[in-house]
Amino acid sequence: MPEEPLEEQIKSQRAFSEDLQRQIEELKEQNGGERIEEIKKFEDLFYKDIIKCKELWLGNITGITKCIYYLGTNQSIPDNTEIVVAYDTKEKDSLEEFDTANNRWVATQQGDYSIKAGARLALPKDGCRFYLKIRKNGSNIAAAELHSGLADGYLEANVTTDVEMDEGDYIDAVVLHTHGDARNIQGSRDQTNISIYKIG
Repeated sequence: MPEEPLEEQIKSQRAFSEDLQRQIEELKEQNGGERIEEIKKFEDLFYKDIIKCKELWLGNITGITKCIYYLGTNQSIPDNTEIVVAYDTKEKDSLEEFDTANNRWVATQQGDYSIKAGARLALPKDGCRFYLKIRKNGSNIAAAELHSGLADGYLEANVTTDVEMDEGDYIDAVVLHTHGDARNIQGSRDQTNISIYKIG
């Protein structure tokens, strides 16, 4: 069976994203804005779907940034301390812009970029807070904050943002938790990753 044309793939992804966003807002209204498991499930799907839409747009363009790295093994994070996520495993890096020695992506071209970062904290205790922040040149530009409930086996944070960059500017991601002692963020291509695409 022939593959669906790119334009139709993008249209289908957009429709799916819009439907997910509508369901998220309806669930939040019905539950007074509280984060429940069903809301988290839809939000996770929505963030991943946004990235898929952008990848469809950019997948066949050459000569621009297309960068995906992920955490290959668990990383221990001490309590109540901001730590840079060590995205150490390359999936793609079209212009070889990711600096693994310093765990950051460094722009080689001026322009607008779409950034997505994710991280999964393992086995948080009840009431634990988990923060994931995207930083540009060391300053926060986007963040997510999650709170653990009694039944949570993990907390999975996703952050997306678009940002203007100059040559030499850098992006990294930091995490912080309040578990009380060290916790791991899980090494996983699907949960603990960062992607950067040039969009303008």
